[in-house]
Amino acid sequence: MASDVQISNAALMKLGHEPIVSFNDESDQARAVNAVYDICRDDALSAHDWNFATKHVQLAEVVQTVATDEYAHFYQLPSDYIRILYVEPIGEKFAVRDGQIYTDASSPIKVAYIARVTDSGRFSANFVGAFVYRLCAELVTALTARDGYQRDFWGLYAGKIQEAKSTDGLEGSGVVEDDNPLGLARLTSGSFGVDHSGWPWG
Repeated sequence: MASDVQISNAALMKLGHEPIVSFNDESDQARAVNAVYDICRDDALSAHDWNFATKHVQLAEVVQTVATDEYAHFYQLPSDYIRILYVEPIGEKFAVRDGQIYTDASSPIKVAYIARVTDSGRFSANFVGAFVYRLCAELVTALTARDGYQRDFWGLYAGKIQEAKSTDGLEGSGVVEDDNPLGLARLTSGSFGVDHSGWPWG
């Protein structure tokens, strides 16, 4: 599977830049990638219920020191959670605050969530494809000073996410996709069908 550096180099080459050897290289592109890599990875993870990043756990109830009239029970979320997919029992009202789930559901409860996966060896091919374009969208302005092309990379990224929703679903995650209209609006604000033949990244 692709390493962090290989993923970064795929994005850099699409932007017409030389590859890096490591994130610690003394180069503008290494510094730029190092500054945004983790942020872009977590954002790409949160964009879809990736099978490789989906976890199911039972949570322990914790004593809440701050009283609330809205919820009766409180549960500590795992430290690697990025986004909650659903809570069991299904249908219970809940809210995520300060790394905890607030709900009226009594113990035990189970949750499905997207985890922060930092080992690139676990990334699926679909995720890598989308992640590369997510990095391009973040790096294009900093490394090329071409603001107008950022929208096009957002559009290409959105297309990769849509492909992943179809392909990843064939592997049977069993999670109902919770489309975020605001996130979808952001992703689809780019331009599709653009002729990239004259661009340095092809």
